[in-house]
Amino acid sequence: MKKRLIGLALSAALGAGLPVSPSLALEPLHTMFDDVPVGEWYTTGVTTCANEGIMIGDGNGLFRPEDGLTKAECGMLALRLHELLHWGDGILEKAPEDWGELTLTLADGTVLTSFGREAAPLPGVAGGSFAFDWWSWGMMGHVTANNLQVALRPDPALDREGEGYSAAQEALSQWGKAHEGAATVTVGDVTIPGTVNCWRPTGTWALAFHPDEETDGAEEILRASLYAPDRDCWWRDADHYRFQQGLDIHFFDGQEVSTRAYFARCLALAAGELPAAVAVDDIPDVDRESDPEIYMLYETGVLNGMDGKGTFAGESSLTRAQAATMAARVLDPDQRVAGDIPTPLPADG
Repeated sequence: MKKRLIGLALSAALGAGLPVSPSLALEPLHTMFDDVPVGEWYTTGVTTCANEGIMIGDGNGLFRPEDGLTKAECGMLALRLHELLHWGDGILEKAPEDWGELTLTLADGTVLTSFGREAAPLPGVAGGSFAFDWWSWGMMGHVTANNLQVALRPDPALDREGEGYSAAQEALSQWGKAHEGAATVTVGDVTIPGTVNCWRPTGTWALAFHPDEETDGAEEILRASLYAPDRDCWWRDADHYRFQQGLDIHFFDGQEVSTRAYFARCLALAAGELPAAVAVDDIPDVDRESDPEIYMLYETGVLNGMDGKGTFAGESSLTRAQAATMAARVLDPDQRVAGDIPTPLPADG
């Protein structure tokens, strides 16, 4: 992929604690969005993020600065910023088409393939189906190792109280026990050897897959594939990039409106180590031990709170204007806040 030289230069400058080109921080004579006036506290931040391609408007000439960001949008912004700082253009590469597809090959050559947790027909059992899932505890609360599970399901049309349902469960039990033994799970170009055993963790039978102990990272690979977004999900590429980079940013609850604290944690992961510039002894509503990354953002001048006391208001909803201001301060040291807390306005939102 072609990388923009400005991204490479920016990454190097931030890593060395050097100033970035002042052109990023210039106050525009006009803005590209009809609802972002010149001279507002967020104008330069919005312009910086738009110019770098990590935040865009609604396609109709509006940025909607007071709208909230969902957690998925925060994750997307943070990951674009991470890519820009570390690789160069803020564009997240397309996730492989087969990411999320799991293939279990049993000892007798039987192959079970499905995407994520989608159900598929179970070969050899009339009306039966299977679906991959994850299991972390057993019956009666007995704790077991984390396992990839293959739920063996009877025909959903069967009456649970009827004889046919009992017979179907018995058939699933016999099928599962006949397939115990050596097995492999293939995810993309990675094949993980292990074994399977048949058990009944809840209402139906299942095959539990146990990777060989010497297979490094098997759990992470299997989990990531199992919970991969659908192929048409708009944050699929971002989630794959997150997995590749080992970043603790997740999209499970992506449709919730983000808080300032959630975005700050994502931003800290994207920014990495930045040079400290501000002395911060205490943030009124943030515990240093619980949220060291928020203190880091204050100490580097990326955050300075919502008032002259430096109050963070972490549980408040995040606006697009606030997110752009924070992200731009990561990109451009000239936009960061100087001086000890308490600081005067403008705050970060």
